[in-house]
Amino acid sequence: MKIAIFHPWIKTKGGAEKLILEYALKSKNDVDIYSLEYNYKNTFKEFKNLKVFTKSTDNNHHNFIDSIKQLLLTKKFKLDDYDVLLVSTSGLSELFLLKYKKNQLPKTAFYCNTPWRSAVKDIIKYRKQRLKYLHRPPYKEILYDTFVPFYNLLEKKAWRYPQLLIFNSKLVKRRAASKRLIDHKKSKVIYPGVDLNYKVGNNAKNYLLYVARYGYEKRQHILLRAWNKIKNKNNMKLILVGGGINQDYFKNLIKLKKDGTQIKTNVPSKKLNELYEKSAAGINIPFLEDFGIVPFEVLAAGKTLITVDKGGFTELIENAPSVIWIKEKFDDEKMVNEVANGLKEFLKNKEYYIENGKKNRKFISKLNLGWDRFAREMDKALKNI
Repeated sequence: MKIAIFHPWIKTKGGAEKLILEYALKSKNDVDIYSLEYNYKNTFKEFKNLKVFTKSTDNNHHNFIDSIKQLLLTKKFKLDDYDVLLVSTSGLSELFLLKYKKNQLPKTAFYCNTPWRSAVKDIIKYRKQRLKYLHRPPYKEILYDTFVPFYNLLEKKAWRYPQLLIFNSKLVKRRAASKRLIDHKKSKVIYPGVDLNYKVGNNAKNYLLYVARYGYEKRQHILLRAWNKIKNKNNMKLILVGGGINQDYFKNLIKLKKDGTQIKTNVPSKKLNELYEKSAAGINIPFLEDFGIVPFEVLAAGKTLITVDKGGFTELIENAPSVIWIKEKFDDEKMVNEVANGLKEFLKNKEYYIENGKKNRKFISKLNLGWDRFAREMDKALKNI
């Protein structure tokens, strides 16, 4: 088949970009990629091996309203020569379809990493908490409340286009169902691939590791507050690694940082692999993560995972041998206490968890999460429409 993938902005090394790249490289079909913006300098270099058609090679830092305008007003691509159009969406990008009549498009499928998070009921509440935390002016909340219903109307119209809806987790599928966006007969879950080329570290160093983009929903501020609260750490260190920095949020993290804590940015892949390999355990506490790669990386490195109990990743690792589960709490103060309890549990039985974590590697190897598996499942699903 000839397949066109639409992904609106290819200009970072994010999970969604990684997903369409791996599928295009490993699919048995002839795959082309279409994007409104493609900045080859800032994304995965392997995109150069593919056909990428774009309207711009700039790296525009546009706001939300500009993104909507770009999706709705940019001149259409000619897509009628393809057998299937696959729209890669984490919210917003499906609005691109509204420029077309249905008969102008080939058979259409969505790969949904999530409906737009900021228009999902539970996440709306959490976003408002973020506005207060970052001391945003009240008018921003008023504008947000005004726009969400308008966006929901556009979203519902765009979701009538596809013949197939593919989700990256059952959680995300339930999220779309809660918005009445899906027909269960034409929807399914295909988990993303995961790169798990990590060595199992036999000589664990005295630090805990949390890898995540720096931002309120990743909750580094909760972790630092919990870490600062507990005592008797046996000189255990805490290392945070991330990118995609929100400057206001990052400044708050620096203020919370105390001795024994390191906050790192722009860590190369080789160095990150070493940090996983030598860590005592890995931490993962984002708010309602759509899928989440980090938990699998921790397990693949043969480490105990200290993680929140809600997120797409939990569907696959609920029976992992060595996990300390933290109860999800919406309220920041309660969440600090829950994270502190999880950290105390690890420190109390540190030697046990370091040794027991090695069993996680064997567990994760049996899940068959590779990208070849992902491409085969996607090819089969798209062929069926």
